[in-house]
Amino acid sequence: MANPGANPIDASTPVGVLRLTVGDTESQPLEPPVSGLADYAVWSDDALSVALMNAAGNNLRAAGNLYRQLAAVYAQTGRSIKTDDLQLNTLSRGDSLLKVAQSFLDEAQANENATANDFFQIVPFAGRAGRQRCVRPEGTPMPLTCCGACS
Repeated sequence: MANPGANPIDASTPVGVLRLTVGDTESQPLEPPVSGLADYAVWSDDALSVALMNAAGNNLRAAGNLYRQLAAVYAQTGRSIKTDDLQLNTLSRGDSLLKVAQSFLDEAQANENATANDFFQIVPFAGRAGRQRCVRPEGTPMPLTCCGACS
């Protein structure tokens, strides 16, 4: 199955950065050869572009989604084969890929939390003309003595 992509990888493009992030850098020439393209081991440039689009351009989230998708494929096709002195078990391969996916998604979430601009401000409301308004934090008990504007 061919996974065509730009060759050499262009690290100045979002697809190139994602390809380098996920480590899908091994390639073979396409059959028949096409100048500027190669057959990559896991993902095509189109698959990487769609992953970036679905992740709203977030490189780490796209990488996590790609590895989660790959884990699902391996979970569906996992096998355990044992003959005389040979044993092959690919059942846990999906679990390993899910851990990789989760690490990318956790890092993406941590970066989003670090750059979030949370804004919280307490603003006293203006009282009625000629009367002072008592302002107290929500959930605090009423004071024993009050200015009279709270009631």
